[in-house]
Amino acid sequence: MTVIQDGSVNLAALGSPKAIVQIIPPDAAITGVPTYLLGLVGVASWGAVNAVTLVGGGGMKDFIGKFGGMREDKHALYTGVQAAQLVGAQAFQCVRVSDGTDLAATATIQTSVTLTGRCTGTAGNTIVATIAAGSKASTWQVSIAMAGFTPEVFQNIGGTGATFWTNVANAINQGSYGTSASKLVVASGTGSTTPVAGQYTLSGGTDGASGVTDTIMLGTDGVPRTGMYALRNSGVFNFDLLDVTDPTVMTTRDVFAKSISAETFSTGGLGELLSDAISAKATAGIDSVNTTYVLGDGINFYNGQSNITVQPTVFLAALRSLLSPEQSVLNKPIGGIITTQRVAAGLPYTDAEVDQAFQNGIEIITNPIPAGNMFGARCGVTTSSNPSNKGDNYAAMTNFLGVSINNAIGPYIGKLQNPTERAIAKSALEFFLEGLETNKIIGAPDGSTPYQVILGSSNNSNAQAALGYMYAQVKVVYQSIIWYFIVDLQGGQGVTISQTPLAA
Repeated sequence: MTVIQDGSVNLAALGSPKAIVQIIPPDAAITGVPTYLLGLVGVASWGAVNAVTLVGGGGMKDFIGKFGGMREDKHALYTGVQAAQLVGAQAFQCVRVSDGTDLAATATIQTSVTLTGRCTGTAGNTIVATIAAGSKASTWQVSIAMAGFTPEVFQNIGGTGATFWTNVANAINQGSYGTSASKLVVASGTGSTTPVAGQYTLSGGTDGASGVTDTIMLGTDGVPRTGMYALRNSGVFNFDLLDVTDPTVMTTRDVFAKSISAETFSTGGLGELLSDAISAKATAGIDSVNTTYVLGDGINFYNGQSNITVQPTVFLAALRSLLSPEQSVLNKPIGGIITTQRVAAGLPYTDAEVDQAFQNGIEIITNPIPAGNMFGARCGVTTSSNPSNKGDNYAAMTNFLGVSINNAIGPYIGKLQNPTERAIAKSALEFFLEGLETNKIIGAPDGSTPYQVILGSSNNSNAQAALGYMYAQVKVVYQSIIWYFIVDLQGGQGVTISQTPLAA
């Protein structure tokens, strides 16, 4: 008996009689991609520069271990992640940027071995290296400690003269006795001094944050990618360039958002007037479902030490990352907000202002919202001027469907186009969409089937197939967002109530 994989043997030319088991792989299934990853670009006091780093469910402790501690300056990743976590977001793809002046902290131990921080930044200035007697006779241990990290202890380092210091460097760089290589420092150089117990604090680390501009935050899409472009292929569906307020870069941000099937959030400066926001949007010429413009009404929140005021975009981006793609941010509560500049000043938005913001594609965060006395998004719109797709749920659903389907159709490339393969692909698409309907992620208001898949001979001619093309036409009805709820109320002593049941 011969066991083969499907398609690996020419079954029309088997030669002599034989028994064959042909392994048929399961049909490719389509599963929805996660939409909760929030991309943030900003400055930090530790961590890789212009590289994506995942910050997960460990809260701010996880962030501090990767990017250093609190900072309240412009573009601070710490502030952005903290604010987003107050809203409820838990998963971030963070990109640290610098102005090019960032340096790693260093210290030389007894003129023999130099320790250099693995990352640049002032957090490296808190790294302390300690030399002490080892647990075995005639040996030493070296420990490396930094706030937010478990201390690294390299035990029982022996040798004399230059050999000892070479062993120290090797232990730090390569690991020893069950301790892996240091995640905090790199050791270089060797000397021949006799070791003595002592502590050494690294110094000279700089962040390179003070000169960061909106252009640096934007970055370049070259090799290597920098700034915003480092988020390419990171899986984010929403991203914010923290404290970027230059309207001239909105179009560039939008083009990138489209290219990765994501949504980006723009704003003007703190205290921005609605008229200024409308003018900035018009001047930038931005009219897109992939960009949400949030009025620069600064948001005040408590960062653990004091109340600070920040741009509103990160709060809305965090809310969007929490919602299922069919949902809108409209009328949803946003946690963590103490107040906004307008609310604190006792200047609530008038109905006319809200109408104007909605009609011009400007989002507002305020209190109250129709749901009650809470902070939330008042409009639920992107910058698109098209009434049929301006709702923020349109971009979220379209990006979700597009990426999910694109990730699933790859295995069909290279296969044979025939009725069987077409039927398998059509079935996979329909099964995926049926699941979305079951989970109420898609749906028609009247309850009819909200999707259609055409994939067969009717839309795939032999001529097209001969050129290598296979087409599937997919139609999906998105759930409709209620923008207006109108109740006809008739009251009075003379009102007559019909006893005949009315049609639903």
